[in-house]
Amino acid sequence: MEAIGWAYMGKKVLPDLTHSPAFNLNWLKAELENCIWCDDEPPGTVDNLEIINTWDTDKALTVVYQATLSGKGSDPQTQLYTGNLYDNEKLQDAYERLQGQVAAEPPVGRAITLVPEANMVLTAFPNDAGMRLMSEEILLESLKAYLPEITRGELKNKRWKITQIKTEILRYVPNKRFTMRCIVTVKTGRKTEKTFRFVAKQLKSARKANELYNNLYMIPKIWKDNISDLEINTMTSESFELPVRIPYPLAYDEANRIVYFEELPGKNLLKALHEIDVRTIIPAIGELLANFHCACKPTRKIVSFEGELAEMDEAIQKVIRKMPRLKSRLNRIYREMGTNLPEKDFFLSLLHGTFRLNHIFVHNNELALLDMDSVRMGHPAYDVANFLSSLYYLEAQNRLSSLQRYDISLQFLTSYANHSNWPIAPKVVLWFLTSLLIHKQVYKYLKHLHEDRELKINRILTLTEEVLDLYHNISPDTRLVDLWQVLPGNSSDSVPGTRVPDVI
Repeated sequence: MEAIGWAYMGKKVLPDLTHSPAFNLNWLKAELENCIWCDDEPPGTVDNLEIINTWDTDKALTVVYQATLSGKGSDPQTQLYTGNLYDNEKLQDAYERLQGQVAAEPPVGRAITLVPEANMVLTAFPNDAGMRLMSEEILLESLKAYLPEITRGELKNKRWKITQIKTEILRYVPNKRFTMRCIVTVKTGRKTEKTFRFVAKQLKSARKANELYNNLYMIPKIWKDNISDLEINTMTSESFELPVRIPYPLAYDEANRIVYFEELPGKNLLKALHEIDVRTIIPAIGELLANFHCACKPTRKIVSFEGELAEMDEAIQKVIRKMPRLKSRLNRIYREMGTNLPEKDFFLSLLHGTFRLNHIFVHNNELALLDMDSVRMGHPAYDVANFLSSLYYLEAQNRLSSLQRYDISLQFLTSYANHSNWPIAPKVVLWFLTSLLIHKQVYKYLKHLHEDRELKINRILTLTEEVLDLYHNISPDTRLVDLWQVLPGNSSDSVPGTRVPDVI
């Protein structure tokens, strides 16, 4: 069987921390060439080194690197490493503890490398301090047990043998979750071979892994069982089609906390934005979310105003610890949010929880919804606000222009309002938008060590204050379909005219 090749497909985030040796890639490359090789290994070279992602939390400062190593007499190997930074008192203890947890040796170099000048312990993938990651051996053993289910019965009552496995890492968050694309070739006869493609997602939490599989399995059943109540179409149950396509669950390896599900064709909308018919697709997103909100399924997590305030408070305290000069602004926003709650209503629907462009796949103008990890119940305004919040974040990152964000928000809100079963008050959307801008977008800049993060946090804070001011002063006659006209950044001063631009 061919060896598994690990190739990272994620997004790079480059921090502005040039004072730390862990982020000085030229220095670190030279340092690793001296210390990353095993004692019985001829020293080689570090041909390339990149930062893939960073996390700065109260518990640790973590960096994920991708390195290309060339050992003498061997082909270059691309490997992932997790770097954990510690203070001087904890560094040696952490190094010794991680050495005792090694589960897999990399093809070249050490599994655990101490870089004392950077106060860092470097751990080679697939070793992980917090979870038993899918190594080649774990994946192979899991597939031997679950491949008949994964192939939807195609291997049932057949003798089969795996002849090749290829993988691509789609997403890796150390100590939490790991997602990869799998391409498995199986031999079922002397000359008969078949290839299967699917996605494997592993989570640290058994509860969350079980919830993900349950969400993928149960949501389509709920739509089908309640078709007469959905009022989405007039189909009979025999001709039923899902109002929203989500990945089909294939198998659940409970022991290893791995959820297998179908690989959907296409690409996420954020990547495809300049390739699609925006005038067709963006309204379809609004309709997709309105249809998703028609389902009702008991979930562990419930969105509430009180819960949002708690999440917001937790994020604010973390920001203040890093940037105390923002304390008065953040606390003022929190006080105003807590003392001016929207009127409570009884809307309760299934929520996606992280509804944004990069969680929607498009293929031949057909949409599918991914990332069902965060499904919850609550007010549908939460998902609407989450989408708007993510657009503002993309604009702050210069990944969308103000005109693009304006056009997308216009078409999305118009379509959602026209297809929704509930008359959602814009005031509720604005309240959730204020909260999400703080505990998702501001905190994201803090946690991921974005370049110029204080400048960008200030920019999002100013936007949050504008949204909160709009929340206080919006006319009670404003309808959701008209909310795009009054959102910050959508005024006639910043957007030329009120006509929707022809091309994004």
